Amino acid sequence: MISASEFRLETVDGRLMASCKLMGPGLPKRLWFMAESDDENALDIIEPNWAAVALLYPAMVHNQDLYIEADISPLLLHNLNNDIQILLKVINPYLNQIKVVAGSSQPQEFNQNVKRHVITGFSGGVDSTATYLKYNNPNSSSSLRLSALSIYDVGAIGKTSPSPSFEHLQKHYDQLKRFCDERELLAFGVSSNMDQVYRSTKKKFSYGKIFYRRYVSLVNISATLVMQKRVKLYLPSGCIGYSEMELNHVDDTTERSEPILAPLLSTESTMCQPGAAGLTRFEKIKYIFETDPKSQLNVCVMKASKRNDDFLNCGRCWKCIHTIYDIEAIGKLTEIGTIFDLNEYNNNKDQLFESFLSKYFSRMSPMLKNIPLIEAQGGKIPKILLE
Repeated sequence: MISASEFRLETVDGRLMASCKLMGPGLPKRLWFMAESDDENALDIIEPNWAAVALLYPAMVHNQDLYIEADISPLLLHNLNNDIQILLKVINPYLNQIKVVAGSSQPQEFNQNVKRHVITGFSGGVDSTATYLKYNNPNSSSSLRLSALSIYDVGAIGKTSPSPSFEHLQKHYDQLKRFCDERELLAFGVSSNMDQVYRSTKKKFSYGKIFYRRYVSLVNISATLVMQKRVKLYLPSGCIGYSEMELNHVDDTTERSEPILAPLLSTESTMCQPGAAGLTRFEKIKYIFETDPKSQLNVCVMKASKRNDDFLNCGRCWKCIHTIYDIEAIGKLTEIGTIFDLNEYNNNKDQLFESFLSKYFSRMSPMLKNIPLIEAQGGKIPKILLE
């Protein structure tokens, strides 16, 4: 079995930390989450829903029942034992059906003097920017309007620290804090060693490594649930619209089903609702440029050492290529010359796309739809797309 017990809330290096003892194959001794401050309301262990969500996937990989030695949300516990596992097994049939055992909590009475926020994770990429613009404007319903943005160190920005630390996340949090201060929003940050937990699953699959994208929705929502004292609604940005969902194991990542999965991870006190699942990625880019043409999109996945320092984005990594192509299709290529290095894209488009599509062939289909839009503007279509 896999178990979580001995839940603690303590201050480490001037920051609040929630943690629990772990038992199970290949797991670290403790799972921890560290907040950006020492505010006693930043994290919660009274109802550690975060532990159940964080450990579900490893338990299913190892075929071990999961025991949470604490009371958690009855709604979440029901969904963890039913629809969530069923959905994850549709995406990845190599996962095992397991039993999640925990006590059932009573509804919490939160401190009325502590505001509970509507938040979304924000990286500055297409998905999070579209969600930010959609829910941070005067036309947003007051119950859905963003009042805080968050950033997490759970694997997306590289290997997490095995010992409690906020250092790996600090510069990313500082950037978010500056962005939020300019817009009168709060900035939340949580670092964790969940990446260490999920490394234990890598050897269990013979067909390849376990990549971060395969469980990204679970770790992000777990990091949100640990903040439930100050979060009432979480709007995960995701990367998939309803029309793009694929419920099969061709691409066995939780991202492909997040519009369905996220609401199932809600509790009685903290709701999860997809932020912009009504839009495809192309529609999000179009929406961004219609709403805020000066948005500083930051999508690049290239190492900083390999970028031109004059630009925010390299213009030649797979994510830049995909984004620039969509921007070209809506006729806004000249407007991004200050944030994307377009030299490589304009001069070596055929070679870039051959390299891109040899690794990410599944992304070709939406690109084909944009060919008429680019042709109408006199743009060059990469040979591999025409073929």
